[in-house]
Amino acid sequence: MTMKRIIEKVNLDRIVKEKMRADEIGFHDEKYFNNIYKTKYGESVLVSYPEDLIVEFATIFLTSYIKQKYHRALMYLVFKETTMQIQDIQVLNDAMSRGYGDLLMATAIDIAKQKNVKVITGHMVSDSVEQRNRQVKYYSKYGFEIDDKNRLKKFL
Repeated sequence: MTMKRIIEKVNLDRIVKEKMRADEIGFHDEKYFNNIYKTKYGESVLVSYPEDLIVEFATIFLTSYIKQKYHRALMYLVFKETTMQIQDIQVLNDAMSRGYGDLLMATAIDIAKQKNVKVITGHMVSDSVEQRNRQVKYYSKYGFEIDDKNRLKKFL
């Protein structure tokens, strides 16, 4: 077995244990759906979101285990009638460019469809031109319109 496969097995074992823990106790006193996915780079990650989607807000959690360290990314969502607003996406620097944002967005769009959302909105906030360019590329990939005030909109 190659070193890469050994590392992936260790990472997957850790994620499976984290999924079992999450299935048992949930997050923030709520029951969550917990699914293990592979990123576009083949990393195993745990994606969790509330079972009860009849709520005003939800958090999608993503947990990975890389280089003997847990990494978390998350997305905060707020629902109002047929609109879902992306409040925040947090992916730490050491976990960037690993496909975590893609899994978060795919999950958010799935949730929006389950809730019969008609439009997804949000607002980009960036500290640098480089960060703004990365955000524009990310949201554009998912079909978001971005206006001159950095407001986001995507119709489903």
